[in-house]
Amino acid sequence: MSNTVTAYNMSFSTGGLFLNQSLIIADCFVREADWTKARKLVIDGNLLQTRTLSSAKRQCQEIIARLKLLSKSEFDYLLKATSPEQGYLLWIACCRRHAFVRGFAVEVIRERMLSLRSDLELVEFDVFFNRQAQGHPELDVISDSTRRKLRQILYRIMREAGIIDSQSCIIPVVLTSDFKRMIANASPDDLLVLPIVELDMKGTR
Repeated sequence: MSNTVTAYNMSFSTGGLFLNQSLIIADCFVREADWTKARKLVIDGNLLQTRTLSSAKRQCQEIIARLKLLSKSEFDYLLKATSPEQGYLLWIACCRRHAFVRGFAVEVIRERMLSLRSDLELVEFDVFFNRQAQGHPELDVISDSTRRKLRQILYRIMREAGIIDSQSCIIPVVLTSDFKRMIANASPDDLLVLPIVELDMKGTR
């Protein structure tokens, strides 16, 4: 049996949560019913309003990869959800795509919430990064400047998702019953990436 550890995908460095851009691409997918056609529509029309074609392609690739990880019910819900719920759904999609981000959400954010500590200083990222590097050699070769960039972008994603505020304090998440039930039906463990205190696996508080 192989003990090989799957390498972390750190492509969240492409940008942020991409809430508005995700909705644009999702709308194109609804119209085209095909991801390739939706991607072409977005890029040809520069619907993401990027400065360069390469930026548009990178953003589109990352966003579509995240959106594809939503179940049909989650995808449909995204299009009609409130802005906070859209942020939570895209955060969940980001955690599904990036094991590093998911690990940070569960091992750092959730643990701090359960310990009644709301502050999330930048050093928490550094400690988690160093701990993960022990089992992921691909992290060891990342330069200090790239690591700082990854930290900056992850904190930006969390702010845009409504996970932390501008002072890097964790924001307790309040979910509707419908939202909790939907996530619990698709993948109960994904509720753990949201900073909810008193959580059970049925999606109720």
